[in-house]
Amino acid sequence: MRYRSLTTAAFAAFFAMALPATAFAVPRPLWLGMEEMAGMGSGAGSPLALSKRIASTGVRFQRVSVSWRELQPTRPTDATGWGDSNFDQSAISHLDDMLRAAADLRPGTGAGLPVLLQVESAPDWAQTSDRPGNGGVGSIGAELSTHPGAWRPDATEFGNLAQALATRYDGNDRHNTYDRLLPKVEYFQGWNEPNISTHLAPQDLDSGAFVGADLYRALLNSFYTGLHAGGRTDVKVVAAGLSPFGRTRGIVQGTYPQAFARAVLCVQHIGSAWSANGSCGPVSIDIWAQHPYDIVGSPSRGPDSSGQKGLMADIPSIRSAVAAAVRLGTALPKVSKRMWVTEFDWWTNPPSSAYGKSPALAARYTTDSLWHAWAAGVDTLFWHGVRDNLNWSGGLWFASKYVAVRDLTPEIIAADHAKPALKSFKWPFREVPRRTPYAWGIVPCRLAGQKVIIEQVVRRRWRPVTHGTSSPSGVFQIQLSKRGRGVGRWRAKAPASCGAYSPEWNSRW
Repeated sequence: MRYRSLTTAAFAAFFAMALPATAFAVPRPLWLGMEEMAGMGSGAGSPLALSKRIASTGVRFQRVSVSWRELQPTRPTDATGWGDSNFDQSAISHLDDMLRAAADLRPGTGAGLPVLLQVESAPDWAQTSDRPGNGGVGSIGAELSTHPGAWRPDATEFGNLAQALATRYDGNDRHNTYDRLLPKVEYFQGWNEPNISTHLAPQDLDSGAFVGADLYRALLNSFYTGLHAGGRTDVKVVAAGLSPFGRTRGIVQGTYPQAFARAVLCVQHIGSAWSANGSCGPVSIDIWAQHPYDIVGSPSRGPDSSGQKGLMADIPSIRSAVAAAVRLGTALPKVSKRMWVTEFDWWTNPPSSAYGKSPALAARYTTDSLWHAWAAGVDTLFWHGVRDNLNWSGGLWFASKYVAVRDLTPEIIAADHAKPALKSFKWPFREVPRRTPYAWGIVPCRLAGQKVIIEQVVRRRWRPVTHGTSSPSGVFQIQLSKRGRGVGRWRAKAPASCGAYSPEWNSRW
């Protein structure tokens, strides 16, 4: 059955009537962020052009990733010093440029976006001397020759780096002695995908002992301590997002993300009960993160029956482990932890013929994935990639030209073409056919109280069927009649100043 179209009189009354009470409370927020991998070290003017493009999508955050190996290729003279002398001059200058372009509020200098600063990859001097040599194809040594920053990083030195970065980017005016005000960074992410050996090795020993989680817990605790060591109380520590599969083709060692998360958090799940693992100490974090990529699948894939993977449908299981660790005192401080997705996207064909979806399908999957993330309890999701490159086709813009990082220019960025997924990312909307069906979405202006009209195609014409308002975060959840559950084509309409029409959602997709 379809919704009946409104008569002229009813149509006029529709806008004047108050909404009836619904079963929904104020919907949770879903904030968005974005990262561009080509930002660090790009050509003059490109960091600002990229940050302005990111800001144009309406996101709340920009993620900036930096290599510890590049920042400190040699041991610093002052382990926790924030000055230029303790960093490679070129690398720290590029990082300063990226952070100013993202976070600076001054016109023409920055985009005013809070930054999540992610750091990983240890320099040689901060790794143990027992790093394996290249033992041939398929060996851990061969892998480390390609990913040289992964072997047993020194946790103490990682904490020292954290203190230096937290002090450098505290927003204090004393940095004007360099004639360049440096922005304040409050969110720091320690490492990236530590459950695979391209990022952290070894994951396990020849004896079969599982050591990756212990290595990472030590890194994370030292990172947390270092960020607070200079007296800052405003910093938030984000755990590294975990790879969704753990073991994938071409990777020598890996650990499934759910098992890795439980081990880092020092909890175990037996039957229906959670208990603390007495053999390891607590871990200190503010936010847990996951990377639920599913490049070959779809957003509707269900949770992993074996309880091992880390796709979007598996996030509730991971959240349960985090919540249990807080209750049991193995995740500190003993307060509820937020859940973030710090990398996610859908590849398109073109340019990837092997794994890409058609641009239209990738747009639908984008909307659906944002809803799935919100439904799973994620409160912030970062899209990984502004523009496509030769190795990654998950950008929201088709690249006008593939170039080396330092050859990227604002002119090249300006010539890129938006994918259909861009609008789905900026203005997500879908109909959700549950027992109590509802329309869900996020108005692009992110303002509270914006009137949202839900429309459906009835007799080949768009007709308004109900309406509601957006929450303070811009998210709306508007109850629909059960008669129309799962039927037809839908869209949402907000004020013209707040995005006007959303992309269409078809219940038959």
